[in-house]
Amino acid sequence: MELARDIRVEEQKVRPVSVHGEAEFSGSAFDLMPYLAAIVKEALRFHPTVVNMFKQAECDDIIPLLNPIITASGKALRDRPIPKGP
Repeated sequence: MELARDIRVEEQKVRPVSVHGEAEFSGSAFDLMPYLAAIVKEALRFHPTVVNMFKQAECDDIIPLLNPIITASGKALRDRPIPKGP
Protein backbone atom coordinates (compact mmCIF):
# COMPACT_ATOMS: atom_id res chain seq x y z
CA MET A 1 0.00 0.00 0.00
CA GLU A 2 2.82 2.36 0.87
CA LEU A 3 4.48 1.81 -2.50
CA ALA A 4 1.29 2.62 -4.41
CA ARG A 5 1.14 6.11 -2.88
CA ASP A 6 4.23 7.32 -4.76
CA ILE A 7 3.49 7.94 -8.46
CA ARG A 8 7.18 7.51 -9.41
CA VAL A 9 7.18 4.04 -7.90
CA GLU A 10 3.96 3.22 -9.74
CA GLU A 11 5.43 4.36 -13.08
CA GLN A 12 8.67 2.40 -12.58
CA LYS A 13 6.64 -0.68 -11.67
CA VAL A 14 4.22 -0.50 -14.62
CA ARG A 15 6.69 0.46 -17.38
CA PRO A 16 8.50 -2.91 -17.70
CA VAL A 17 5.21 -4.80 -17.51
CA SER A 18 3.64 -2.73 -20.30
CA VAL A 19 6.76 -3.15 -22.46
CA HIS A 20 6.48 -6.92 -21.96
CA GLY A 21 2.96 -6.80 -23.38
CA GLU A 22 0.21 -9.35 -23.11
CA ALA A 23 2.50 -12.40 -23.34
CA GLU A 24 2.55 -14.79 -20.41
CA PHE A 25 5.20 -13.99 -17.81
CA SER A 26 8.00 -16.47 -17.32
CA GLY A 27 10.61 -16.63 -14.60
CA SER A 28 13.25 -15.26 -16.96
CA ALA A 29 11.01 -12.30 -17.90
CA PHE A 30 10.50 -11.54 -14.22
CA ASP A 31 14.28 -11.72 -13.64
CA LEU A 32 14.70 -8.90 -16.18
CA MET A 33 12.52 -6.65 -13.99
CA PRO A 34 14.59 -6.13 -10.81
CA TYR A 35 12.50 -3.18 -9.63
CA LEU A 36 9.27 -5.18 -9.86
CA ALA A 37 10.98 -8.13 -8.14
CA ALA A 38 12.05 -5.83 -5.29
CA ILE A 39 8.48 -4.56 -4.92
CA VAL A 40 7.12 -8.12 -4.76
CA LYS A 41 9.73 -9.09 -2.15
CA GLU A 42 8.92 -6.01 -0.07
CA ALA A 43 5.18 -6.76 -0.26
CA LEU A 44 5.81 -10.34 0.87
CA ARG A 45 7.98 -9.06 3.72
CA PHE A 46 5.09 -6.92 5.01
CA HIS A 47 2.42 -9.53 4.26
CA PRO A 48 4.02 -13.00 4.44
CA THR A 49 2.14 -15.91 2.95
CA VAL A 50 2.99 -18.08 5.98
CA VAL A 51 2.15 -16.29 9.21
CA ASN A 52 3.39 -18.97 11.60
CA MET A 53 5.49 -21.95 10.69
CA PHE A 54 5.62 -24.37 13.59
CA LYS A 55 8.52 -26.79 13.42
CA GLN A 56 8.61 -30.13 15.16
CA ALA A 57 11.14 -32.90 15.58
CA GLU A 58 10.66 -35.92 13.30
CA CYS A 59 12.31 -38.25 15.81
CA ASP A 60 13.54 -38.19 19.41
CA ASP A 61 16.90 -36.47 19.70
CA ILE A 62 19.38 -35.24 22.29
CA ILE A 63 21.16 -31.92 21.85
CA PRO A 64 24.43 -31.54 23.77
CA LEU A 65 24.94 -28.26 25.65
CA LEU A 66 28.16 -26.28 25.33
CA ASN A 67 28.03 -25.40 29.04
CA PRO A 68 26.21 -27.59 31.55
CA ILE A 69 23.19 -26.14 33.35
CA ILE A 70 23.21 -26.61 37.12
CA THR A 71 19.71 -27.24 38.49
CA ALA A 72 18.42 -26.06 41.88
CA SER A 73 19.20 -29.53 43.28
CA GLY A 74 22.81 -29.23 42.08
CA LYS A 75 22.54 -31.71 39.22
CA ALA A 76 24.49 -30.80 36.05
CA LEU A 77 22.51 -31.11 32.83
CA ARG A 78 24.86 -31.71 29.90
CA ASP A 79 22.27 -32.24 27.17
CA ARG A 80 18.68 -31.38 26.28
CA PRO A 81 16.30 -34.15 25.19
CA ILE A 82 13.98 -33.17 22.32
CA PRO A 83 10.92 -35.45 22.02
CA LYS A 84 9.40 -36.38 18.66
CA GLY A 85 6.32 -34.49 17.50
CA PRO A 86 4.45 -31.44 18.73
